[in-house]
Amino acid sequence: MRFRNVATVLLLCLALSVAHAQQRKKTSPKSPCSNALNQMDMNRCFCDEYHKSDAELNRVYQQVLKANQASPLKIEKLKAAQRAWISFRDAQMEAAYPTTGEDPRLLYGSVYQMCYCLTQQTLTEDRIQQLKRMLDAKEGDVCG
Repeated sequence: MRFRNVATVLLLCLALSVAHAQQRKKTSPKSPCSNALNQMDMNRCFCDEYHKSDAELNRVYQQVLKANQASPLKIEKLKAAQRAWISFRDAQMEAAYPTTGEDPRLLYGSVYQMCYCLTQQTLTEDRIQQLKRMLDAKEGDVCG
């Protein structure tokens, strides 16, 4: 049973890695992690990429807050939404990589850190796009 869980997670990580690579290929000619030579380098690189996305998320979030500073109610609701998104992200990560106190590297193998960071980055980039749509809404765009 344990082997089946590990195999399932490894297949999920592989699928996410392929999907991420395809997405990155569309936006950049070369993946920033294509030069990683071993698992440790890939772990570090993918986690660095996640941290860059997280910094971008914080930057865009601050822009959205600033753009809406004239509306205290909207600011309050944006902050509540961001807190809810963080809770969602954390719950999604727990659902993707459940543990009961064991070292997750023992459960999921050496790819765990890379897959974890890749999943975090994907969720973070999705949130960045949501926030950017709030910034890009034009007057008259009643649904924006």
